[in-house]
Amino acid sequence: MARAIALHPDVYNLLIVVNINNFTVSEIRDALMYESEFFNDKTETRKCIYRVICKLTKLKLLIKHTHSEVKKSRYTKSETFITADFVMKSITDVPVTQQPKVKSLRSEKDESSTDFRYELSKEKKTYEAELAISLSEVEEFKDLMQRFPKQNDLFKPFYLETRERSVQLLGKVNALTKVLNIVELAA
Repeated sequence: MARAIALHPDVYNLLIVVNINNFTVSEIRDALMYESEFFNDKTETRKCIYRVICKLTKLKLLIKHTHSEVKKSRYTKSETFITADFVMKSITDVPVTQQPKVKSLRSEKDESSTDFRYELSKEKKTYEAELAISLSEVEEFKDLMQRFPKQNDLFKPFYLETRERSVQLLGKVNALTKVLNIVELAA
């Protein structure tokens, strides 16, 4: 690609940093809403992410997979995606309707406590989004193993790996939930 493709910081985070792949529009919308403080409305988030997906599909960076048995299309990254150059849009390029509300002024101690909670909450949301995607993959592998029992040897390693990842992510979510609950009680 000759030109870098600019993505919203939270979309960039999901596609590049978290490296989400093999997703539906609904899955990435939900992950984006968990991850982001900018996207609060389900319909608007879906419209926004769908525009990005269409753009990336048109550029042949994402491949759309449609199945007659499944209503939702899945998208996977192409080989071109891996070599493409992506950049984060600066926060000033984000439309005003997506910018977060301004926080009120607080004391320095209160602010550091809030930053701590914010960071933990953000991490938790990231893990929750990854967990949702991982659980969808587990369900898909289960479905494939049921539909094609003769191919179980092909699907089983992926199923087991994804299930293990889901367990690890659930552990992280639970740990952060406990810490956040303690922090909230102490506040």
